[in-house]
Amino acid sequence: MELLQGYLCSAPIASRLALFRDIQLNYVLQDNQELYKIVINAMINLGLIDEANRLSDDS
Repeated sequence: MELLQGYLCSAPIASRLALFRDIQLNYVLQDNQELYKIVINAMINLGLIDEANRLSDDS
């Protein structure tokens, strides 16, 4: 999880967005609460507040 957090802080925005998409498409967030928190925080850090809120509403 630490490596993922590092990646989400340093990767190009397009790569981060692709990762968010892939994680959601594969339903990985429902299985891992720690991953869910990391993704939500990364979305907020990118200014994707509406998307983070929608994702939070889905859980």
